[in-house]
Amino acid sequence: MREKRLMVTSVSAARPRGRAADHRTVRRIRNALPEEARRRRAVPCARLTSDSTVRRPRVAATFVWGLLALLAAPPARALDPSVAVTQYPLQSWGRDRGLPSSSVLSVAQAADGYLWLGTYGGLVRFDGLRFVLFDRTTVPELRHGSAWRLLPGPDGTLWIGTNGGGLVWLRDGELGSLRRDRGLSSEVVTALAFGERGELFVGTRAGVDRVTRGPDGPAATRVAREDGSPVGDVFSMTRSPDGRVYVGTGTSVLEVRAGAASPVAAVLEDVGVPVTALLAGPDGTLWGGTSGRGLFERGPAGLRWHDASTGLPGDVVSALVQDGDGNLWIGTDTAGLARLRDGRAAVLTEAQGLANDSVASLALDREGSLWVGTTRNGLSRLRDAEVLNIGPREGLPAETVWHVFEDRDGSVWVSTSRGAARLVDRVVKGVVTPPSADPLVRAVFRDRSGRLWLATRAHGLVPVDERSGTARGRGISTAEGLPSPQVRSVCEDASGRLFLGTAAGLAVAEKGSVRSLAGVEGLPRGPILSLLSARDGRVWIGTDGAGLFAMTGTALTRYSTADGLGSDVVLGLFEDDRGVLWASTNGGLSRFDGRRFAKLGLSAGLPAEVTTQVLPGRTGLWLGGASGVARVERAELDAVARGEAIRVVPRVYGLPEGMRSDECNAPATGARTRDGRLWFPTVRGVTVFDPARPPAPLARPPVVVEEVVSHDVPRPAREGVRLGRDERTFEVRFAVLSLRAPERLRVAYRLAGLDPEWIEAGLRRSAFFTAVPPGDYRFEVVALPPSEPVGEPAASLPVRVVPAAWETGWARALGAALLLALAGLAVRRRLGQARRRARELEVQVGERTRELSQRNLELAAERERLGEANERLREADQLKAGFTAMLVHDLKSPLSVVGGALHLLGEPSRLGEAERGELLRSATRNLGRVLSLVEETLEVFRSETGDLPLQRKPVDVAALLRASGESARIAGEGKRVTVDTDVPEGLPRVWADSGRLARVLENLLGNAVKFTPEGGWVVLSAEESPTGTGSVVRIRVADTGPGIPEAELQRIFEPYRQAGPRRGGVGLGLAIVRRFVEAHGGTVRAESRPGSGAVFTVEIPAGEPSPPPAPR
Repeated sequence: MREKRLMVTSVSAARPRGRAADHRTVRRIRNALPEEARRRRAVPCARLTSDSTVRRPRVAATFVWGLLALLAAPPARALDPSVAVTQYPLQSWGRDRGLPSSSVLSVAQAADGYLWLGTYGGLVRFDGLRFVLFDRTTVPELRHGSAWRLLPGPDGTLWIGTNGGGLVWLRDGELGSLRRDRGLSSEVVTALAFGERGELFVGTRAGVDRVTRGPDGPAATRVAREDGSPVGDVFSMTRSPDGRVYVGTGTSVLEVRAGAASPVAAVLEDVGVPVTALLAGPDGTLWGGTSGRGLFERGPAGLRWHDASTGLPGDVVSALVQDGDGNLWIGTDTAGLARLRDGRAAVLTEAQGLANDSVASLALDREGSLWVGTTRNGLSRLRDAEVLNIGPREGLPAETVWHVFEDRDGSVWVSTSRGAARLVDRVVKGVVTPPSADPLVRAVFRDRSGRLWLATRAHGLVPVDERSGTARGRGISTAEGLPSPQVRSVCEDASGRLFLGTAAGLAVAEKGSVRSLAGVEGLPRGPILSLLSARDGRVWIGTDGAGLFAMTGTALTRYSTADGLGSDVVLGLFEDDRGVLWASTNGGLSRFDGRRFAKLGLSAGLPAEVTTQVLPGRTGLWLGGASGVARVERAELDAVARGEAIRVVPRVYGLPEGMRSDECNAPATGARTRDGRLWFPTVRGVTVFDPARPPAPLARPPVVVEEVVSHDVPRPAREGVRLGRDERTFEVRFAVLSLRAPERLRVAYRLAGLDPEWIEAGLRRSAFFTAVPPGDYRFEVVALPPSEPVGEPAASLPVRVVPAAWETGWARALGAALLLALAGLAVRRRLGQARRRARELEVQVGERTRELSQRNLELAAERERLGEANERLREADQLKAGFTAMLVHDLKSPLSVVGGALHLLGEPSRLGEAERGELLRSATRNLGRVLSLVEETLEVFRSETGDLPLQRKPVDVAALLRASGESARIAGEGKRVTVDTDVPEGLPRVWADSGRLARVLENLLGNAVKFTPEGGWVVLSAEESPTGTGSVVRIRVADTGPGIPEAELQRIFEPYRQAGPRRGGVGLGLAIVRRFVEAHGGTVRAESRPGSGAVFTVEIPAGEPSPPPAPR
């Protein structure tokens, strides 16, 4: 793989006499390359290249921060404290997902929106999809590799504490460093915090330093105790809302006060162990994590310790952060992550999905997500969800859910592969399993008598003893008449009959007896997948391959795909409040309104072809499927079903919205509980939706254009980019700075000035352009929610493509001047020949006195003919030069497209299947244009050389006229031009080449439609007209266009001529018309007045040639 380059500017100041040397090294980061950073081993993402330009780091503004700016930009949202810590959507990144290092020591989101990670291998930047590594090979300031601490400043500066490289800062692409030669007490930086006045305090292995700006740049001053002794080894620092800076040392907590007589004051002196994490809460509470004693809380009520008695999982605390709801998040060294609320801790560990139990850092981003850096297995993220997941982490006996049932007391039963769980307020309170080795429960059901049943796979229907919470007692199985012990679905009709769908057919339990209906009146002996007792008394029966049955009393009606059902495999059934039946089938969602079925699937806008569950929401329906859950307004579904609309616009919920799995189980049944919540069974537990909760808004994120790559060489995307004449194929790379759900965003780009429409980028964060003509363009990119119009771009970049020497204006002007000079020489030569001839004739006057008068007349005529010939030659040269230029232009455009497509097809790794198909279709269309231009040119050349073969035969000219008129009518619709055809019946046949004659009509009608403005008319008419020797068929094409100037009327049938401004083509259409008509023995003429349209008249001899006389 070719190494990318990181453009760097380095500065080293000379040592002036009498002054301390300034050993700062300042570097400007030009580029960062995601492809290199995705390698699993810690390889450089770029190579350094020196630059002779001297730049000073722009750090002056970092020392004028105000206190209000320091307190700005709190997290946008907090994590909902009402849910268990295991129910937050959890996502992790490790080496297998592109993270360059497994140890994430510090996490921070900078002002520009990037997430920055400090690791043992260097500094890592993350935009939601791509990781970029900056290490010692690309940034010498990180010479010791490790970036231990990160602190973003309100002015956009990112401060980096390193393990041996001192303090490093990054702002606007510039890097600088501060080390011991500028007053830093130690080059091992362990903590960072801003002070009351906006100054920066740096904790090191040797104490606390205050960074200020001196005459030679930033410098550090040591902060000492009152007696002058150093603070000592610093483990942690924090800043309180009122500006106090607290320092955690090896045994105590101190307060640093800038400008006070005693700059250091003791807060807690008897901790006894290192204070490894500090956090000052908004209410003034000081939280401290220690190495060996757990967590302390110092507030208005005094000092309180938290340990195992309050649920703290470990006594070594490594990180602390507090969200907007007051939840305290605690990272421990070996026991995972804990959330402390109301004095109790809830724990999340590696066994429950965390990347690793060794937590090194915590941070909240502006979208409210919690980022957890671990020391052994990468990075995890917890975020607030629009849904609630309940699975084995929350107490379900298994992940696979088959059925959800709300009991009469409001509790919810969830049937799984390992028993049925009872939930109260969405918390598991108990589990009931069947009395066998097979624990799978298909459904839980309570009949009208109040008895609770389990539908099992091995024992049929088993009753539940609610007092003991066990499934036991006599049930309903094969001994009682069930066709199979495997019960898949249950329902009870209005009369109390219990319908049981088994793996071998349907059974009905009534008045203590069970009757099998397998094989009765067409009912299958196979699986019954779904049952529904409708409001009108019918029982609907969904089968596995035999279609859908409706039972009224004892009568059965069968529906299948022949009746419009999507598939004969019916997975689920739902009846809405209007009595409309919705059937989930393997062939799509089927809607039955009592008269007919309507199918809805992918073509109707649904996210999946197969819908597995249908549940009612507040105003629409919620549909479960293999691609998540979709909310669709019922009016939209009705409109598509009635044929009044083509597609619905669903709101889709999946992994980005917090579902643990976007695959809903099937055949399985969900439920709407009385509180309005919707429960969907999935292959990873049950997911609960609250339709009353407004969906989380998906805002437009910022977009950054990072670099432009040409010939594998990146260049920075600053204020603009200039590309040479050999750089017309290039790539623009950009970043969409959304960390929450980047896959849900619609990303589009275009090169304004070249692309008329926006191009969808999907998850790509780069745009490719090939064979771009010279000119000035603007690259524009935008990221937005899928349902929003594009509007204004989020980021743009001016791009100039420099023309080659022969493509410049002066080169074109010089070429035109040369052509004019050559033409002038040719005319001058002809005139010189004429003058020489005249002198010769004057010499012969005396010798030919008798012929003087006649010869003079001949000479005058010859002179006139020569002048006309010269004029025609000049005009022919001009016409052919213009024709050649037009033909070259019209051939160049499609050939450029074909060349660009072939270039991209030669790099298959950059293209998807759909993109390759579109490139092939584009190349085919443009090759067709080239062939059409070549064929027109050849037709004119054949006619000029007399090589124009005709395949004559009797032609029904009326039918040919009507067909041509219909084609022109369709073409005119796109321009709102009305094309009328007036062809009488009984027109005689003509002896003609039907293809050539059709070409005549196509050219005349095409020109008429092209030159007629919007709202105009084109009329095609025909009639038979007698002549002296027979008759002709007279064809007229009239339009209401701008007309043809009188001076052009007599010359428009000449090759290479066009009347008026050029509108495509090379001026051969009417020349071909005249050649073809005259080859048939006919005539063509044009009549027009400017502003009143034009009329073209073609006359073709009618009838067939007379047969030869019979031999005598």
